[in-house]
Amino acid sequence: MEKHKDIPSAAIWNTAWKEWMLGVQNDQGDKTGIWVAWHTDGHRCGTTDYGDGTPPFLNKRFHPDGTLAQQGYWCGENKWIGCYRWIKSEHVTPEYFPGGYENAGVWSIEYDYAAEGTAYNARRYFDREHQPVSEKGAPLPARPLSVPTRAYFVDADGSKQLLSHWVMSEFDPWKNRYIGEYAEWDMEGNLLLKRHYDQYTGMPEELFTAAVVPEKISYEYYQDIEPLVVRQSRHYAYNKNDYRQLFYDTGETLLYSVRQQYIANFITRRYYNNILVYEIVRIPDDAKQVPVSVKYFYPDGVTLIDYISNNDGTGNWFMYDEAGACLLTMRLEKEAFVNEEERWNYLYPHGRLIRNIQLLPLT
Repeated sequence: MEKHKDIPSAAIWNTAWKEWMLGVQNDQGDKTGIWVAWHTDGHRCGTTDYGDGTPPFLNKRFHPDGTLAQQGYWCGENKWIGCYRWIKSEHVTPEYFPGGYENAGVWSIEYDYAAEGTAYNARRYFDREHQPVSEKGAPLPARPLSVPTRAYFVDADGSKQLLSHWVMSEFDPWKNRYIGEYAEWDMEGNLLLKRHYDQYTGMPEELFTAAVVPEKISYEYYQDIEPLVVRQSRHYAYNKNDYRQLFYDTGETLLYSVRQQYIANFITRRYYNNILVYEIVRIPDDAKQVPVSVKYFYPDGVTLIDYISNNDGTGNWFMYDEAGACLLTMRLEKEAFVNEEERWNYLYPHGRLIRNIQLLPLT
């Protein structure tokens, strides 16, 4: 690697980080004091203060114009502690900024690592004047007294059927999953849900779900009927993770309803007339793995169909009677294909089929 003229001759090339580095080591080979890093274009891009070699180490990154790009305390590997900051630049820069540089309303971001580790439990967004803003760069609304200070605000998003709300979470970006306590509040400070994610597996445990939650509702009407008569309504709640469709006849009598509940990257449940009919449980954030469980249910909750993998790329579907006796077996030869195409629910009537088959009315 050719060295830029502005980089000291004693600097060595770090293959992993693709930067030139210079510093001192003690007799044991541990880095001590301040180490400096240079970008291949010659500008100083970072410093790490190793002190006597004992973490945490103050880590800084710099934009090509010399302004601060990142700052926080590094504990080695992917572990951090305390507040870590990212700041944008007025000029073109190779430095990373969470979410990218397109959002002009957000100038800096802070993540809090409450304990040494890879997960942060608070995030804050600021504009150029260091005034708190939302993730989209909008001014923050008043925080209800019931919402903890470390909870962050999530903007409404019409394209995603998302309502404004507050979220408190602990997130591990290296494993791309939540760990520990998770909760959501509406704009008035009412608790919507609370769950706990296992620190090691990422498996969630539901601790609380509000009976009544804010919904984003849209309507579809029968054609050529005046005044307008609702044909179906769509209800979105919990960040679109709870979705209901209600279908009506021309007399506006409810015919039936379908519902889907979704816990991100983990569980999907589907209901017909509020009766659970399908459930898939995955290994958290590992969609490439065969699901832990795939089941279809009788109205009373007894298993109708389930799938069992042979752990060799094949598996079997089993159908049971209401007493639990196996009635039919169907072998699946291409397990990976079904998993990649997300076809585990292909025994469940989809929207197109629902509109064209006779479903039992509400009783």
